[in-house]
Amino acid sequence: MIVVGAVAAVALVAVEPARRVSLVAAIRRLSAGSERIDVDGELLVLSRLVLLALGAGSTLPGAIRAAAAELPGPVAYDALDVLRRSTVGGAVGFADATGPSRPLFVAIGRAATTGAPMTPAVARLVEELHDARRARAVAAGRRLPVKLLFPLALLILPGFLLMTLGPTVVDGLRRLVP
Repeated sequence: MIVVGAVAAVALVAVEPARRVSLVAAIRRLSAGSERIDVDGELLVLSRLVLLALGAGSTLPGAIRAAAAELPGPVAYDALDVLRRSTVGGAVGFADATGPSRPLFVAIGRAATTGAPMTPAVARLVEELHDARRARAVAAGRRLPVKLLFPLALLILPGFLLMTLGPTVVDGLRRLVP
């Protein structure tokens, strides 16, 4: 694991800046192992931080930079990459963004194209992301009893029956056999 980290660090320094973002994301995915990176959760946090910064009066690039600085992950790296690539086209160029932070930049790009304020657009996105995350959690909660049925029926219930009826059966067999 240490060797992989050292090789990744050397590769990160040697790679040109345009490809660093995808390399860092790939390294994080490989080193995460069993931990799954919650991209949707990171996007929600990034969007909330951008909303807070915009509400505090920050400029759009400043809000994205400040939010990405607080969130180490593939969504933050992607957001900084999109921001760096769109300095020429401005906020209107955000609508063409790809990657995990795409929904945030599509909302911002749409607001910039129509001339609408950015804060309500980002607030709507935060609500949509929050509602989608809650719906996934509720669906996972509804599937939980079905997933627990197999261990309950095949592992726990027989053990409970053996524990409760076992002494009675053993005592009955002792009385039958002299």
